[in-house]
Amino acid sequence: MVVGVYSLSTPGIRYIGPVCIRFTYHMYGDGVGSLLVYTRFHGGQAHPVFNQTGQLGDRWIEAAVDAVLIYAESVSL
Repeated sequence: MVVGVYSLSTPGIRYIGPVCIRFTYHMYGDGVGSLLVYTRFHGGQAHPVFNQTGQLGDRWIEAAVDAVLIYAESVSL
């Protein structure tokens, strides 16, 4: 079992407007915690755009999150 806190971030995104963030995730097994996706604007706070908690079965799940970017510093999973 792998336990810990992990982070995956994009490089800076120079774009203003709506975007669709698409990703696939798997949340199964003992000790499954939470998956958080957020945008972090240049020099600012992180803004959550997706949150899933708990075990969801032994399967991959596709997700699509609509967000508005204003010169985002990064998108993080």
